[in-house]
Amino acid sequence: MTPLERNRVGVNIAVTEGEVAKIRGINIVGAEAFSEDELLGQFTLRTPGWLTWYTKHDRYARERLAADLEALRAYYQNRGYLDFNIESTQVSITPDRRDIYITVNLVEGEKYTVTEVIDTCVDSMLKSR
Repeated sequence: MTPLERNRVGVNIAVTEGEVAKIRGINIVGAEAFSEDELLGQFTLRTPGWLTWYTKHDRYARERLAADLEALRAYYQNRGYLDFNIESTQVSITPDRRDIYITVNLVEGEKYTVTEVIDTCVDSMLKSR
């Protein structure tokens, strides 16, 4: 602290950031229709690999996780799982604050398929013939 004029005080704060925590594991619980590797392929976040030193995808960011969960939701819904739901996500950090583990709990729901498409205009034209 440094005393200043007019009854004020200057405060200097020194911050030591330390090492960046890295994602050591991403687990998907409840997946039956697709393999965990296939689902993790939809994620931007990754565990450390030979390219993550450059891409920084092994560093946790809440926004990236939200985007990855939305990509996972789209992946399922585009394949007919309209009732797909992410029940919870847990992000935990080890006591030494170096490793992060992410767990995604999901419910796939029933798979829907389209069996017949009827165009009402075409259908009415065919009936009028």
